[in-house]
Amino acid sequence: MVGLARTANAEDGVRAEVETAGGRLTWVTGDVARTEICDAFVGAALAATGRVDVLINNAAARTDPGVIPSHEVPDEQWDTVLATTLGGAFRCCRAALPALRERRGLILNVASFTAVQAQAGMAAYASAKAGLVHLSRVLAVEYADVGVRVNSIILGGTATRQAAKTAAAVLDLQDRGAVPASADALPATEQMRPQDVARAIALLCHPDAALITGAEIAIDRGVSAGLLTSRYVLSLAARR
Repeated sequence: MVGLARTANAEDGVRAEVETAGGRLTWVTGDVARTEICDAFVGAALAATGRVDVLINNAAARTDPGVIPSHEVPDEQWDTVLATTLGGAFRCCRAALPALRERRGLILNVASFTAVQAQAGMAAYASAKAGLVHLSRVLAVEYADVGVRVNSIILGGTATRQAAKTAAAVLDLQDRGAVPASADALPATEQMRPQDVARAIALLCHPDAALITGAEIAIDRGVSAGLLTSRYVLSLAARR
């Protein structure tokens, strides 16, 4: 396995899990917004194993404030989030596709429920994730004849440090009246553990999923299907 992240300290937890499972980890530190880093990432995989079977694009940028009304979004935030979240995935795909074609491999692009359902205060992030979903469709069609599969994962409600920061930022905007405050009407949704999401993603890497390409696969407990909207409507009806 070969991993890539902006900071070296991200390696520690990943290495422990990989080695516990009996695997080996090669690590590359750098920013996916830079073409040479993405090329080095794929080069490290080829040097370590001689092939690329699966590429998972999960990098996303956060700038402070991470949740902000659209009329306040500075150019720097827009450019950084798009360059990393969408541009980084494209650069990694571009670098890996020659090797993936040889192996009839798989690309999984990790998107978000914000790609398919609007979230106030997250214009850059949501737009980048929506672009990632459509990039997956384009690549799936473009490389179908050479056996490369490409799918996007729609995540929502995973218990991570980043999710906690985003939730806190949304609550702050609601307190300031910058976005509609409706979360108080919604029952709490149980968050998913990262390891459970990883197991679901692993299923899509199995040969039994060989016919699945160009798909948006939700791993979000029904959020992108409308779970929270449904609960909100029901809560309004209950008040009458």
